[in-house]
Amino acid sequence: MTNSKILLVEDTILSQMVVKKCLANRGIEVTIANNGKEALELIRNKDFQIVLMDLHMPEMDGYESTSKIRAMDDSYYKSVPIILFSATSVLDAKEKANARTLGITDFMSKPILFDELDCLIHTYIEKKSDHRPLRVNFENFADNDYEFKQELIKLMINDIRELQQSFDIATIKNNYEIYRNMCQRMEGTINMLNDKEFTDTIDALKCKPQSLEKNGIVTLFNKLSNAIIESLTRESKMIKPVAEY
Repeated sequence: MTNSKILLVEDTILSQMVVKKCLANRGIEVTIANNGKEALELIRNKDFQIVLMDLHMPEMDGYESTSKIRAMDDSYYKSVPIILFSATSVLDAKEKANARTLGITDFMSKPILFDELDCLIHTYIEKKSDHRPLRVNFENFADNDYEFKQELIKLMINDIRELQQSFDIATIKNNYEIYRNMCQRMEGTINMLNDKEFTDTIDALKCKPQSLEKNGIVTLFNKLSNAIIESLTRESKMIKPVAEY
Protein backbone atom coordinates (compact mmCIF):
# COMPACT_ATOMS: atom_id res chain seq x y z
CA MET A 1 0.00 0.00 0.00
CA THR A 2 3.02 2.24 0.39
CA ASN A 3 3.31 4.66 -2.57
CA SER A 4 -0.47 4.65 -2.96
CA LYS A 5 -1.99 8.02 -3.76
CA ILE A 6 -5.33 9.51 -2.79
CA LEU A 7 -6.99 12.61 -4.18
CA LEU A 8 -8.81 14.52 -1.44
CA VAL A 9 -11.38 16.95 -2.83
CA GLU A 10 -12.23 19.12 0.15
CA ASP A 11 -12.41 22.86 0.84
CA THR A 12 -12.23 22.65 4.64
CA ILE A 13 -8.71 23.00 6.02
CA LEU A 14 -9.50 20.99 9.17
CA SER A 15 -10.68 17.97 7.18
CA GLN A 16 -7.62 18.26 4.95
CA MET A 17 -5.34 18.14 7.99
CA VAL A 18 -7.13 15.16 9.56
CA VAL A 19 -7.03 13.02 6.42
CA LYS A 20 -3.40 13.85 5.62
CA LYS A 21 -2.29 13.00 9.16
CA CYS A 22 -4.17 9.70 9.19
CA LEU A 23 -2.87 8.53 5.83
CA ALA A 24 0.70 9.79 6.20
CA ASN A 25 1.17 7.20 8.96
CA ARG A 26 0.27 4.51 6.43
CA GLY A 27 2.71 5.77 3.79
CA ILE A 28 -0.08 7.10 1.57
CA GLU A 29 0.40 10.34 -0.33
CA VAL A 30 -2.55 12.73 -0.23
CA THR A 31 -3.04 15.36 -2.93
CA ILE A 32 -5.55 18.07 -2.14
CA ALA A 33 -8.02 19.70 -4.51
CA ASN A 34 -9.87 22.59 -2.91
CA ASN A 35 -12.87 22.18 -5.18
CA GLY A 36 -14.27 20.08 -8.00
CA LYS A 37 -12.65 22.08 -10.77
CA GLU A 38 -9.20 21.50 -9.30
CA ALA A 39 -10.02 17.81 -8.95
CA LEU A 40 -10.80 17.50 -12.66
CA GLU A 41 -7.38 18.90 -13.55
CA LEU A 42 -5.46 16.77 -11.04
CA ILE A 43 -7.12 13.47 -11.92
CA ARG A 44 -6.12 13.72 -15.57
CA ASN A 45 -2.77 12.20 -14.58
CA LYS A 46 -4.56 9.01 -13.42
CA ASP A 47 -2.27 8.79 -10.38
CA PHE A 48 -4.84 8.07 -7.69
CA GLN A 49 -6.17 4.81 -6.22
CA ILE A 50 -9.08 6.54 -4.46
CA VAL A 51 -10.87 9.88 -4.73
CA LEU A 52 -12.32 11.23 -1.46
CA MET A 53 -15.00 13.69 -2.58
CA ASP A 54 -16.72 16.23 -0.35
CA LEU A 55 -20.36 16.85 -1.23
CA HIS A 56 -20.64 20.58 -0.57
CA MET A 57 -17.93 22.73 -2.16
CA PRO A 58 -17.66 26.07 -3.95
CA GLU A 59 -17.14 26.19 -7.70
CA MET A 60 -18.39 22.62 -8.29
CA ASP A 61 -20.00 20.21 -5.82
CA GLY A 62 -19.26 16.52 -5.34
CA TYR A 63 -22.09 15.28 -7.55
CA GLU A 64 -21.12 17.38 -10.56
CA SER A 65 -17.43 16.59 -10.10
CA THR A 66 -18.14 12.87 -9.97
CA SER A 67 -20.33 12.99 -13.07
CA LYS A 68 -17.63 14.80 -15.03
CA ILE A 69 -14.94 12.33 -13.90
CA ARG A 70 -17.07 9.35 -14.93
CA ALA A 71 -17.69 10.97 -18.31
CA MET A 72 -13.98 11.15 -19.13
CA ASP A 73 -12.87 8.93 -21.99
CA ASP A 74 -10.76 6.26 -20.31
CA SER A 75 -11.57 3.09 -18.34
CA TYR A 76 -9.63 4.45 -15.35
CA TYR A 77 -12.21 7.18 -14.83
CA LYS A 78 -15.05 4.66 -14.92
CA SER A 79 -13.54 2.45 -12.23
CA VAL A 80 -11.50 4.59 -9.80
CA PRO A 81 -13.36 4.46 -6.44
CA ILE A 82 -14.98 7.81 -5.59
CA ILE A 83 -16.01 8.08 -1.94
CA LEU A 84 -18.48 10.82 -1.08
CA PHE A 85 -18.36 12.24 2.42
CA SER A 86 -20.89 14.50 4.07
CA ALA A 87 -22.77 14.95 7.34
CA THR A 88 -24.57 11.69 8.18
CA SER A 89 -27.96 13.39 8.28
CA VAL A 90 -27.66 14.84 4.77
CA LEU A 91 -28.12 11.68 2.73
CA ASP A 92 -31.00 9.28 3.18
CA ALA A 93 -31.31 5.94 1.38
CA LYS A 94 -32.97 7.46 -1.68
CA GLU A 95 -30.32 10.14 -2.02
CA LYS A 96 -27.57 7.55 -1.73
CA ALA A 97 -29.19 5.51 -4.48
CA ASN A 98 -29.30 8.59 -6.71
CA ALA A 99 -25.68 9.34 -5.87
CA ARG A 100 -24.65 5.87 -6.97
CA THR A 101 -26.28 6.44 -10.35
CA LEU A 102 -23.97 9.43 -10.76
CA GLY A 103 -20.96 7.22 -10.12
CA ILE A 104 -20.38 7.45 -6.36
CA THR A 105 -18.76 4.23 -5.11
CA ASP A 106 -19.26 4.55 -1.37
CA PHE A 107 -20.05 7.00 1.43
CA MET A 108 -18.34 8.29 4.55
CA SER A 109 -19.69 10.55 7.26
CA LYS A 110 -18.34 13.85 8.55
CA PRO A 111 -16.60 14.60 10.77
CA ILE A 112 -14.12 12.06 9.41
CA LEU A 113 -13.18 9.37 11.92
CA PHE A 114 -9.83 7.58 11.78
CA ASP A 115 -11.39 4.12 12.23
CA GLU A 116 -13.88 4.66 9.43
CA LEU A 117 -11.23 6.01 7.09
CA ASP A 118 -8.92 3.11 7.97
CA CYS A 119 -11.66 0.62 7.13
CA LEU A 120 -12.30 2.34 3.83
CA ILE A 121 -8.59 2.23 2.89
CA HIS A 122 -8.51 -1.48 3.73
CA THR A 123 -11.50 -2.09 1.47
CA TYR A 124 -10.37 -0.12 -1.56
CA ILE A 125 -6.58 -0.32 -1.46
CA GLU A 126 -5.28 -3.17 0.72
CA LYS A 127 -7.68 -5.82 -0.58
CA LYS A 128 -6.91 -4.86 -4.15
CA SER A 129 -3.15 -4.66 -3.69
CA ASP A 130 -1.33 -7.61 -5.18
CA HIS A 131 1.32 -8.02 -2.49
CA ARG A 132 4.16 -10.23 -3.67
CA PRO A 133 4.93 -12.82 -0.99
CA LEU A 134 8.43 -12.63 0.46
CA ARG A 135 10.43 -15.85 0.38
CA VAL A 136 13.12 -14.75 2.81
CA ASN A 137 13.09 -15.91 6.43
CA PHE A 138 14.44 -12.88 8.24
CA GLU A 139 14.72 -14.73 11.53
CA ASN A 140 17.56 -16.79 10.05
CA PHE A 141 19.54 -13.55 9.89
CA ALA A 142 18.02 -11.28 12.55
CA ASP A 143 17.63 -13.71 15.48
CA ASN A 144 14.70 -11.73 16.96
CA ASP A 145 16.67 -8.49 16.82
CA TYR A 146 13.95 -6.20 15.47
CA GLU A 147 16.29 -3.22 14.99
CA PHE A 148 18.67 -5.34 12.93
CA LYS A 149 15.74 -6.67 10.91
CA GLN A 150 14.59 -3.13 10.17
CA GLU A 151 18.08 -2.18 9.03
CA LEU A 152 18.37 -5.33 6.91
CA ILE A 153 15.09 -4.58 5.12
CA LYS A 154 16.16 -0.98 4.54
CA LEU A 155 19.42 -2.14 2.95
CA MET A 156 17.59 -4.64 0.72
CA ILE A 157 15.20 -1.96 -0.51
CA ASN A 158 18.13 0.36 -1.29
CA ASP A 159 19.90 -2.45 -3.15
CA ILE A 160 16.89 -3.13 -5.37
CA ARG A 161 16.51 0.55 -6.17
CA GLU A 162 20.20 0.80 -7.03
CA LEU A 163 19.83 -2.21 -9.31
CA GLN A 164 16.96 -0.49 -11.14
CA GLN A 165 18.96 2.71 -11.47
CA SER A 166 22.03 0.87 -12.75
CA PHE A 167 20.00 -0.73 -15.54
CA ASP A 168 18.56 2.66 -16.53
CA ILE A 169 22.07 4.14 -16.68
CA ALA A 170 23.37 1.13 -18.62
CA THR A 171 20.59 1.59 -21.16
CA ILE A 172 21.26 5.31 -21.58
CA LYS A 173 25.01 4.75 -22.01
CA ASN A 174 24.55 1.54 -24.01
CA ASN A 175 27.01 -0.07 -21.63
CA TYR A 176 25.46 -3.08 -19.90
CA GLU A 177 28.66 -3.86 -18.04
CA ILE A 178 27.45 -1.21 -15.57
CA TYR A 179 24.39 -3.31 -14.81
CA ARG A 180 26.31 -6.59 -14.73
CA ASN A 181 28.77 -5.17 -12.20
CA MET A 182 25.89 -4.00 -10.02
CA CYS A 183 24.32 -7.48 -10.19
CA GLN A 184 27.56 -8.91 -8.87
CA ARG A 185 27.60 -6.39 -6.02
CA MET A 186 23.97 -7.22 -5.18
CA GLU A 187 24.42 -10.98 -5.32
CA GLY A 188 23.94 -11.36 -1.56
CA THR A 189 20.63 -9.49 -1.59
CA ILE A 190 19.39 -11.33 -4.67
CA ASN A 191 20.20 -14.72 -3.13
CA MET A 192 18.67 -13.74 0.19
CA LEU A 193 15.37 -12.81 -1.48
CA ASN A 194 15.18 -16.34 -2.90
CA ASP A 195 12.68 -15.22 -5.56
CA LYS A 196 13.31 -17.37 -8.65
CA GLU A 197 11.22 -15.26 -11.06
CA PHE A 198 13.03 -12.12 -9.95
CA THR A 199 16.44 -13.80 -10.20
CA ASP A 200 15.69 -15.19 -13.67
CA THR A 201 14.55 -11.75 -14.85
CA ILE A 202 17.70 -10.12 -13.48
CA ASP A 203 19.83 -12.71 -15.29
CA ALA A 204 17.92 -12.19 -18.55
CA LEU A 205 18.84 -8.50 -18.51
CA LYS A 206 22.56 -9.27 -18.33
CA CYS A 207 22.52 -9.85 -22.08
CA LYS A 208 22.51 -6.79 -24.33
CA PRO A 209 18.72 -6.35 -24.50
CA GLN A 210 17.99 -5.19 -28.04
CA SER A 211 14.67 -7.06 -27.98
CA LEU A 212 14.05 -7.37 -24.25
CA GLU A 213 11.62 -4.45 -24.04
CA LYS A 214 9.71 -5.89 -26.96
CA ASN A 215 9.46 -9.17 -25.06
CA GLY A 216 8.39 -7.41 -21.89
CA ILE A 217 11.45 -8.35 -19.80
CA VAL A 218 12.31 -4.79 -18.82
CA THR A 219 8.70 -4.12 -17.83
CA LEU A 220 8.62 -7.35 -15.82
CA PHE A 221 11.89 -6.45 -14.08
CA ASN A 222 10.50 -3.09 -12.94
CA LYS A 223 7.16 -4.59 -11.94
CA LEU A 224 8.81 -7.29 -9.82
CA SER A 225 11.27 -4.82 -8.31
CA ASN A 226 8.51 -2.45 -7.27
CA ALA A 227 6.35 -5.28 -5.92
CA ILE A 228 9.20 -6.64 -3.80
CA ILE A 229 10.01 -3.16 -2.49
CA GLU A 230 6.35 -2.73 -1.53
CA SER A 231 6.29 -6.08 0.26
CA LEU A 232 9.54 -5.32 2.10
CA THR A 233 8.17 -1.95 3.18
CA ARG A 234 4.99 -3.61 4.39
CA GLU A 235 7.05 -6.20 6.30
CA SER A 236 9.08 -3.43 7.93
CA LYS A 237 5.94 -1.71 9.20
CA MET A 238 4.75 -4.93 10.80
CA ILE A 239 7.91 -5.40 12.87
CA LYS A 240 7.32 -5.01 16.60
CA PRO A 241 9.93 -5.16 19.37
CA VAL A 242 9.79 -8.32 21.43
CA ALA A 243 8.17 -7.62 24.80
CA GLU A 244 10.47 -7.97 27.77
CA TYR A 245 9.15 -9.63 30.89
